[in-house]
Amino acid sequence: ASPSAGDLSSYASTARPVKIIQLQHPTISASSCSSSSSSFFDKWLANMKRMSKVEWIQLFVPCYRWIRTYRWREYLQPDLMAGATVGVMLVPQSMSYAKLAGLHPIYGLYSGFVPIFVYAIFGSSRQLAIGPVALTSLLVSNALGGIVDSSEQLYTDLAILLALMVGVFECIMGLLRLGWLIRFIS
Repeated sequence: ASPSAGDLSSYASTARPVKIIQLQHPTISASSCSSSSSSFFDKWLANMKRMSKVEWIQLFVPCYRWIRTYRWREYLQPDLMAGATVGVMLVPQSMSYAKLAGLHPIYGLYSGFVPIFVYAIFGSSRQLAIGPVALTSLLVSNALGGIVDSSEQLYTDLAILLALMVGVFECIMGLLRLGWLIRFIS
């Protein structure tokens, strides 16, 4: 039911006033832009020079931060049980994803276990899921299927090259701290 005109007038009189703020665009001259970028670089360089050896190690090997506070007696057994559970689930899953990508199942095992060990050393998020997924397998199959037949050895070589190229690209993005770009991927 739509409100009558009398209802709207009483609602308008009790509503809070709305303040409208005009959008203002900053004007940046070329000289201020270059000086702000150089001051940003100078601040960044000063922060890098102030870092200690431990901070440098933590920057490039994030596991160094948590391994120092790890309580071996308390956490090792539950972590081993969790790792074994994930490993048991990962074996058939990664093999089927390799078949979905048109590869031999052994490559699924490689893509399932190697990233987990690498991420344990260089990763920084405890909640991130690592390993093969169906979408990635389908993308590999779709990209390489148009180039060469999946039964040929060249297909496997191109899949390995594709994985290497993506890995190098992601390492470069990680070293340049470009993780904020993920916010723009839906």
